[in-house]
Amino acid sequence: MADRESFLKTLRRLGGPSFLIEDKSLKVYVDPVRLADGLPAADIVLLTRNHPDHCSVEDVMKVARPQTIVAGPADAVCRFRLNQLPLEAGQTKSVLGLPVTAVAAEQGLTYVVEFSGARIEVPGGLCVASTAR
Repeated sequence: MADRESFLKTLRRLGGPSFLIEDKSLKVYVDPVRLADGLPAADIVLLTRNHPDHCSVEDVMKVARPQTIVAGPADAVCRFRLNQLPLEAGQTKSVLGLPVTAVAAEQGLTYVVEFSGARIEVPGGLCVASTAR
């Protein structure tokens, strides 16, 4: 998936700042809030900041399973009894084989995530760019 259109087929807007990215069998939620019931289980949850409009314990738990990794600012991920991965701006971590780079934003973090040869910028509430490598 090295082009924008292919990536967009994996993107599912969930309302508000929330969306789901599915890459093969990997399910990545970003800022899950006000989620409907019946969504697939999360492998990874990326939180951009510790604010009720971006970090809802109730909604994360709707899609969480014991193996789910919650990544984001330390003050956000510490709210969960799941696998916590605190991230700071400038850090790059492999999360279940998915390279994730945290980037400083005005309010919290944004992320650059590498999906199948495409680098995707994932700011809170919106996915803006896909570039082929």
